[in-house]
Amino acid sequence: MYNFFPQFIIVLAISAILVIIIRKLPALSRQEQVPKKEEVSFRGRWEFLERGLNYSIKELGRNIEVLKQKKYFKGFWEFLEKFLRRIRVLFLKIDNRISGWIERLKKAQDMAEEKKWIKIIISDPRNIEAYKNLGEFYFQRRAYGKAEESFKKVLALNPHNEEATKRLKELKTLKEQSPM
Repeated sequence: MYNFFPQFIIVLAISAILVIIIRKLPALSRQEQVPKKEEVSFRGRWEFLERGLNYSIKELGRNIEVLKQKKYFKGFWEFLEKFLRRIRVLFLKIDNRISGWIERLKKAQDMAEEKKWIKIIISDPRNIEAYKNLGEFYFQRRAYGKAEESFKKVLALNPHNEEATKRLKELKTLKEQSPM
């Protein structure tokens, strides 16, 4: 069974629209033609902006001349210079404060990572990977003495570990290069 109801609704709607348009045609034809507004061309708009800008610049020039004559001009520049210096100092203080916060956050993260590796070593004192990671952590933070201890412990647990041997050689060359 084919349902004709949707098609019937569509035809009915189209016919209703046509009836409304046909009934309104006489009223539409009687209306006067509305004159269009004169459209301002892009050039006309540009000229308007240009005139306003020229006027503003001339007015600014006159005001500067008045300020020069009244000797307010020098005071204005001194005030502006002091104001900008104060703003600079303020931003430097803010930068310093934020840098301090970032440093504290880094130290807290470093301490957390160090504690993590130490806890693993405490729970399993023969864990070579934990000693190696702790040594790498110290090496990256330039705590070379602690790094050396960690890598020596790795070699004590596994004398054939190439990574620990390589790092100990690097630490030895760093000690020779830096006079202490």
